[in-house]
Amino acid sequence: MEHLPNSTSPISPNTQAILLLCSSLGKKKDNELKPLTPSEYKWLTQWLNMQQLQPADLLNLSHIKKIKHLEHKTLTPARLLALLMRGTALALAVDSWTNKGLWIISHYDSAYPQRLKTRLGTATAPLLYGMGTLSLLQKGGLAIIGSREADEQAIELTKKIAKIAAQQGITLISGGARGVDTEALLTAISQGRTAIAILPDSLDQATVRPKYREALKEERLVLLSPYSPESSFNVGNAMARNKYIYTLADWAVVITCTYQKGGTWAGAIENLKAGWVPLLTPQLPDPSNCNQELINQGAHGFDPAALSSDPPLLTQFHTILQSSNSLTPKFTPSFPPEPTQISNSDLLNDPPSPPQLAQNLPVDLFELIWPYLKQLLTTPKTEQELLQNFKHLEPKQLKNWLVQGLQSQKITLLSAKPSRYVIKDESRQPTLF
Repeated sequence: MEHLPNSTSPISPNTQAILLLCSSLGKKKDNELKPLTPSEYKWLTQWLNMQQLQPADLLNLSHIKKIKHLEHKTLTPARLLALLMRGTALALAVDSWTNKGLWIISHYDSAYPQRLKTRLGTATAPLLYGMGTLSLLQKGGLAIIGSREADEQAIELTKKIAKIAAQQGITLISGGARGVDTEALLTAISQGRTAIAILPDSLDQATVRPKYREALKEERLVLLSPYSPESSFNVGNAMARNKYIYTLADWAVVITCTYQKGGTWAGAIENLKAGWVPLLTPQLPDPSNCNQELINQGAHGFDPAALSSDPPLLTQFHTILQSSNSLTPKFTPSFPPEPTQISNSDLLNDPPSPPQLAQNLPVDLFELIWPYLKQLLTTPKTEQELLQNFKHLEPKQLKNWLVQGLQSQKITLLSAKPSRYVIKDESRQPTLF
């Protein structure tokens, strides 16, 4: 079996292994061995967890013998071995990418955005490719999204909000598509401020475009993609990358969209259902009535003429949320807690009321519930057993907390069927997520 020399590789051993398993390693060929699909990789990570292994362990001959015990319809030992033996192809691909200034990180790396791990759990991309300052991915910001075919009024509003945000030091996050996305991005970097563009394709080409050159050189811009740098455009990737725009942000504004059509609408609805970040949308004359439909689904409408540079933009956003006339919001934004003690009994019976807005960052509910969850998990328990200890708790919310506990390595998954959890035993190896 081929091995890459870790001492000279610019990427971590886990990232090397995941690239071998999940990447096409260059331009896709018709007769190429098919990398693992997201669902296959997710299954493999669960199997590795049960073996107390990480992907990097599959580069070691003493561990790779264990894959002969795999029982999966399409993920066969022979296929896994063939993927792992592509060391030469991986070395060439990584050399090509890094020579262009690109970096590659996996969800095992400390540089991987914690927001993605927390909000997306096992649905987050195992690999991220990009160029720019990695630390920007940890800071949150404002996502501005909109139609490719936006009219002049929408474009002017985009520039207005992006300019105010940039001047107040808020990182701008967008999708890089023409129209609203690009206008927001270019406005931010033209102000000498920071921005992140999540691209669905052709990352290697985007990095050499003149409009991005100065901001990249000055470390004010990150170009990011969950897809291989040579990937060509397809609708599926464009739609799937929406979740990264929202989950890297703290707030989102949809300028305009088309009702029940296109990526902007789909991404906004996905965010509203998941409750990742508060979503605002201007109340504009809109023939398709799309903005009002988003408000009906739980977005927060606002008067675009009322936005200004004073008071601070995020203070204005908080005010909009408080006075929003949304009909049936699908989620309730969370806010920072007051510095008071909250007892376990309070958490079990009646959750604390949202406090007065004193800061701009949302509270992490997991940190509030963790002391009680930790007490329950001193002995292994299934999700159903845990639910019996909480009053009126939705199973989905408990699942999210458990995923977050696994990601932060506070919780260990002991078995998959049924799933049984226990607090982290420091003598064990870290879990994958």
